[in-house]
Amino acid sequence: MTESIHQSEAAQSALSCPSERELRVPCYCEENVWRLAYRRLYEKASITSSSSTNGAISSPEERNELTSQAQLDTSTRMDYYVVFVSNEEKCCPMFCQLANCDPNEPCFWDYHVFLLGTPVATRNGHTASNKQETNNNVVIDMDSHLPFPCPVAEYLSNAFREESFRREYREKLAPRFRVIEAELYLQHFYSDRLHMFNSETGKWNAERPQYECIMSGAKGVTKDYDKASKIKPSGRESNLDSYINVQQVATEDHTSRAGSEDAPDEASYLGTVYSIDAFRGRFC
Repeated sequence: MTESIHQSEAAQSALSCPSERELRVPCYCEENVWRLAYRRLYEKASITSSSSTNGAISSPEERNELTSQAQLDTSTRMDYYVVFVSNEEKCCPMFCQLANCDPNEPCFWDYHVFLLGTPVATRNGHTASNKQETNNNVVIDMDSHLPFPCPVAEYLSNAFREESFRREYREKLAPRFRVIEAELYLQHFYSDRLHMFNSETGKWNAERPQYECIMSGAKGVTKDYDKASKIKPSGRESNLDSYINVQQVATEDHTSRAGSEDAPDEASYLGTVYSIDAFRGRFC
């Protein structure tokens, strides 16, 4: 059986961490953003529960109820999306990254992940997106030198600088953005971290997070792979590559999602892929 999202060490550590910035574990951005999204979606429920039930949340249903109550207490709230950045070359230059002490020198990532927040206006008890609110959309990237959070337009103009590269390389290096509803990402993402394991040396390329692997989205997978001495012999247990793949690009009406309500296949929870111009047009 898969572990409950709310019972996972990743979720618990997301809520207990002293600050959002401290959620960061270098080279594990996909997990950093999973925990950041969880914290953003469920921290109010945790605070409410702590004050009313001595911190004990008896069930996921109770947590969901508390979250809904917390959201209704505010006139505006944020919808959150997890955004994977990559390209077909798996070589995406990004500026202002903490991995480089000089914000004006790029890091060339095979992929990167950040959280996107969009405000939802509440009127007469109903929520409705307002296109005028796009100026308030923010990127929340704990791996960036830029403000935390940062307006989307400011983030895009500073992190992606195509003018810094020769014209013949710009198309190959141009970023694409896979945008997934945060709640869907929490439900479906799983990774055994073996993409960071060097089988030739028997060592990890970067120090792993202290909490157990996020496997709540996997089906019928146990947790014993997580120990360094217990690499699963049958191969990787991860759907990370599905999120990194950004070959599918949205149409102008933003309806590129392959899955549908009638056929909720794998693609239905993998979100939508945008070019940088389409992403800017949708969220700026």
